[in-house]
Amino acid sequence: MSGSDDRCDDAPAADLLGASETVFNSLSYHDETKATVGEFDGDAASVSQAVVELVAYQSDCDALDLSPLQDTIDTEALDELFADRDGTPSTVTMTFLYEGVSVSLRDGAVETVPL
Repeated sequence: MSGSDDRCDDAPAADLLGASETVFNSLSYHDETKATVGEFDGDAASVSQAVVELVAYQSDCDALDLSPLQDTIDTEALDELFADRDGTPSTVTMTFLYEGVSVSLRDGAVETVPL
């Protein structure tokens, strides 16, 4: 499903941080690039969960309306790659495409930009 899918809009939803079940500690939206950056606690959520939540937010969709992330990337490997190791943050960065959105990852943050 891309941003052209009828179920989703290209503009982010109004207030993800107001949702009681969000994994994000903070969110920022950049008008010029249309990037949304979500900072999250890796102890509270997996990186794959954060990706799905932020892509759904960016696309103004319910996460259940998106295709399974594991159809795009190995989610177990993704979560392991960004797992906290005895308090040592990951130094890995990664970018991939999911649902017509560019997803960039770094320790404790997900950035999404619609294509």
